[in-house]
Amino acid sequence: MYSFARSLAVLCLLVLVVSALYAGSPESKPQPAANDSAPSSQQSDDAPATTNINVTVDALNNRHAISPYVYGGAYPQDAATITDSGLTVVRWGGNSTSCYNWKLFTYNAANDWYFEDFNYSEIGDADSAKFITDVKNAGSHPLMTMVMLPWVAQSAENGSNGHWSFSVAKYGSQCGVDPFNTDAGDGLKADCSTTLTANPNDANVPLLDQPGTNDPQGSVYRNQWAAALASAFGNSPHFYNMDNEIDIWGGTHRDVHPTPPHTTKCAIHSSPKRATSKAGIRRQSALVR
Repeated sequence: MYSFARSLAVLCLLVLVVSALYAGSPESKPQPAANDSAPSSQQSDDAPATTNINVTVDALNNRHAISPYVYGGAYPQDAATITDSGLTVVRWGGNSTSCYNWKLFTYNAANDWYFEDFNYSEIGDADSAKFITDVKNAGSHPLMTMVMLPWVAQSAENGSNGHWSFSVAKYGSQCGVDPFNTDAGDGLKADCSTTLTANPNDANVPLLDQPGTNDPQGSVYRNQWAAALASAFGNSPHFYNMDNEIDIWGGTHRDVHPTPPHTTKCAIHSSPKRATSKAGIRRQSALVR
């Protein structure tokens, strides 16, 4: 009995000692949670310093005149409208000018109207050089589109001369046709999804940078056109666009350019055109790309 009581007392003492040691260990102390706030004194020590900044904008200082050439427009009704509206720049441009023939004063309507050739007119002018003169006389500045495609329209279609790109008689039934000329199709097969490949010579003639040997019959030349435009511009600023909406040629002008152009081709294709334009222009010029 005595030995049992003694053993029990020793065991109780050991339990008390272990409990005391565990209670005093660092691991047993509760740790602050990750999102617990630090004491306010610590927060104030770690807070970044603030600086007040005052900014003053003087809208009347260092001002510059707005260029008068930003107040432009396109397709005014006539020369009188140009004067009345105060347009400072008038554009000769759009899809129709991408295939403009400066000798015949015609254009190909491309995807806008069944790829047919028509007579061109803008403010009543078919001749691009006369357009420049009339716009200048109206008190404005012309912005001319320089054709970059290698094809321009033949003479205007008359219903029987075949001057359209997708003849139904030649290429078969198509998704749509001109209601006034049912042989002129839209270049899509009857399923309205399959595109046809046209022969550019059906409705167009070559536009070349300059005359060469053995040029195809009916060819017209970009350097001669540039010279004619330069003469019309005279001492006025010469403004040019390098064609129109080149990125969608594969759709709008797929009869002569069936695949979409890419950046490299645009750069290569435009370089000789810019050089030709500059060669034909001997006076003050500003090239608007």
